[in-house]
Amino acid sequence: MNPPDEKRQALLRLIPQVNELLDAAGAEPEAVDVPRLVLARAARSVLEDFRQAILSGEPIQVFNYGEMKRDFTYVSDIVAGITHVIDHPPVASGKDSTDLSESKTAPYKVYNIGNSSPVRLMDFINAIETKLGIIAKKELLPMQPGDVPMTWADTSDLERDLGYRPDTPIKVGVGKFIDWYREYYWIGGGRKAVKSEQ
Repeated sequence: MNPPDEKRQALLRLIPQVNELLDAAGAEPEAVDVPRLVLARAARSVLEDFRQAILSGEPIQVFNYGEMKRDFTYVSDIVAGITHVIDHPPVASGKDSTDLSESKTAPYKVYNIGNSSPVRLMDFINAIETKLGIIAKKELLPMQPGDVPMTWADTSDLERDLGYRPDTPIKVGVGKFIDWYREYYWIGGGRKAVKSEQ
């Protein structure tokens, strides 16, 4: 195995750990849908929080009356994006430059990895409700101070340089998460013992 292959394999081995830390990372730390991941108590996704509240009959807080937009990204899309980046490392330009990303010895490139398609918070909640078959109790609230009405990842560099664009629709990502959760934790509505990681 040559050094680039060794580095690639080492990075790919880290992906499961990165997934756990990503709890929606890449673009929005709270916005990645995560099957095949044991959800850490300290870093759960908004999807998990909403799912749990809806199933418990607890109200969910919906800021900006559900009109905020976020760029929810499915974790498999993040992993595929990371793999594309690993497989296409930047090449040294061979010239002196004040731009450190074009360094002769350590070139780098930063890419946004996200769905690049903002989704209304209320549409996200509706996708969860539809998959669970339960209407959420909603506490509609104004925008929180310091929040913004819309965020999304600009993936134009990723698309141009690597030909990759994350594209899992919100209903598909939410559906896969809830299917995974039911399979992993539920038996007839009851909670299974958490599987140990080998």
